[in-house]
Amino acid sequence: WKAFRPCYIRAFKDAADYGKDDGETVPGTKNAKQDDYVDKKEFRLFCVYVIVYAAMFDAFAKIDGGGSGRDAGDDKRIEEAEFLKGYKGVTRHGLVALEPIKEKKQAKELFSKVDDNGGGIVLLDEWCTFIKNAEIEAGTQIGKLLAMDEPGGSG
Repeated sequence: WKAFRPCYIRAFKDAADYGKDDGETVPGTKNAKQDDYVDKKEFRLFCVYVIVYAAMFDAFAKIDGGGSGRDAGDDKRIEEAEFLKGYKGVTRHGLVALEPIKEKKQAKELFSKVDDNGGGIVLLDEWCTFIKNAEIEAGTQIGKLLAMDEPGGSG
């Protein structure tokens, strides 16, 4: 649970906003709205999102600190030097944004794109947002699933 907690949180937030939120308080709660929960209709999507975000997180964690999973070397962010050292280990994660990286020049360009605020580090939020958008833009099966909770998606 602890190692992949960020995946559960991202999956929950994405799945919870799949259904229509009418702004009304959920019966039996003080002030919770529909988007504060994953309901029965959203649960299957939540399960899929856990798997997708786990793949994104696994790639992130493999680069962060240079090892697989969480350990003392991880600081929950990727610096450019870490990315350039570890990008080859994530090009086969099945994520379209990471597949075309063949050389350091491409890796540097990709790092700049992922680092959307230009801070010189990539946080998990930036990482997942970039990969999600790349999957949606490419029209992959993963992208179609990730787009379901977005405006214009099927939710």
